[in-house]
Amino acid sequence: PEEIIGETPFDLMPPAEANRVSKIFNAIIASQQPFDCLENINLHKDGHPVVLETSGVPTFDADGAFRGYRGIDRDITKRKRAEESLRKKTHDLDERVKELNCLYGISKIRERPDIAFEEMLQEIVDLIPSSWQHPEITCARILIGGQEYKTENFKETVWKQTSKIVVHGKRIGILEICYIEEKPEGDEGPFQKEERNLISAITERLGRVTEHKQVEGALRKAHDELERRVKERTRELEVQKNGLKEINTAMTVLLKKREEDKTELEDNVLTNVKELVEPYFEKIKKTKLDDHQEAFLSIIESNLKEIISPFTRKMSMKYLNLTPTEIRIANLIRHGSSSKKIAELQNVSPRTIDTHRKNIREQLTPTEKIYEERLAYRVREEISGLTFYPSIEWVFYIRILIYIIQH
Repeated sequence: PEEIIGETPFDLMPPAEANRVSKIFNAIIASQQPFDCLENINLHKDGHPVVLETSGVPTFDADGAFRGYRGIDRDITKRKRAEESLRKKTHDLDERVKELNCLYGISKIRERPDIAFEEMLQEIVDLIPSSWQHPEITCARILIGGQEYKTENFKETVWKQTSKIVVHGKRIGILEICYIEEKPEGDEGPFQKEERNLISAITERLGRVTEHKQVEGALRKAHDELERRVKERTRELEVQKNGLKEINTAMTVLLKKREEDKTELEDNVLTNVKELVEPYFEKIKKTKLDDHQEAFLSIIESNLKEIISPFTRKMSMKYLNLTPTEIRIANLIRHGSSSKKIAELQNVSPRTIDTHRKNIREQLTPTEKIYEERLAYRVREEISGLTFYPSIEWVFYIRILIYIIQH
């Protein structure tokens, strides 16, 4: 205590602090009122600062004249250090929250499926300033792919932070953060080291976003190209399909016509043989032939039957249960031959022909008889040589003829 006898409180303070506290204390003296918890910084004898909390009451002599103040000082250095530490941590925590909000906001913008790449970059650059220590004087700009995206207040100044935007190891752009007013020096000019970490994190995300958009664009381009090729190939296949369908239809018609022509040819061959050849065999046999002539005639007749036998089998199947002889008789009836003429051609009696006619009639069903009645007039015209309908199956001609003959 003897070290400070004769010293005023202001002599123990740093000059700036003494000037500040003296102004406050002069006002207190003028009021001659008690005061409480006046904080002031004093210097320890070893030179380190000590924070005191001073309280005092005025003193008066016996006459009531003001004599000064009597008071007490409390050392609150530890408390002030703790408060400052808490304030700094709170500030740092608030800054980290702003940084996290910035990164979270960028993620939310990226996740919107309908947002265009250019619109996304503009929204990101508008979001950035609010995460810096002095957002009211912060501006930002993104330069990428020859395009510029910036805040409305952007102005390039000497107080600037930059970070490269990199994709696949190559620089494709840059992010710039500027203060438009001067601020106290920090870790990197007026900027803090945490802001350096934040700008690096933002550009890292911008690189990933750009890479994702490039891949997305390539996939969309490949998909569109594939769709184009599929449509083109589909059109080609459709043309080929239509062509094949037309060819198939034409082939079907040609094959059907070929089969009809073949059937007609077989029928004509068989009919001509029966009507134009076989009757003369019988007539030749009735003439006087020597042994050699009879042998030759027999060979010719046998060979001819061998030639037409496949046609006869087909007709037999066509006419269901008719025998080969009945088929021949029915075919002659179809061509308008009478029973007498057929008997001469077959070298049998007319009664035998009548018996075959009866057997043929018995093959008809009631339904077929009704159908035959309706076609009777048409058949009579055909027999007369007026009309011919090759599309009507021979079996109906035969059965209708039988019906006409019977009635």
